[in-house]
Amino acid sequence: MKLSFPDANPRARIEPFGQLSTSVNYFIGNDPANWQTNVPVYHGVRYRELYPGIDLEISGAGGKWEWQLVCAGGPCVPEALGQVRLRVDGAELLTPSGVKPAAVAPERPAG
Repeated sequence: MKLSFPDANPRARIEPFGQLSTSVNYFIGNDPANWQTNVPVYHGVRYRELYPGIDLEISGAGGKWEWQLVCAGGPCVPEALGQVRLRVDGAELLTPSGVKPAAVAPERPAG
């Protein structure tokens, strides 16, 4: 599945937020020059100005992704959110969280 944001800012700045007290080490391969130690861990990442006046924050909790739109200057109002578009490719069925999909009968060939 692929998610994208049509007409979004292609140069939105990506930055981490919520640095945790945890750090990790990456010992990949045999060459210590390529090892990384004490790499900081963050709560999530923020796409600054994904749309004018709107940031996207992506984080994880309980093994699930959390996505949140944050509007500059206060709560997100419908007028501001009207510019946001989400495209989902590769999914067969999408339903809002907490809504169970209705039974869908398989298509039958005409004839």
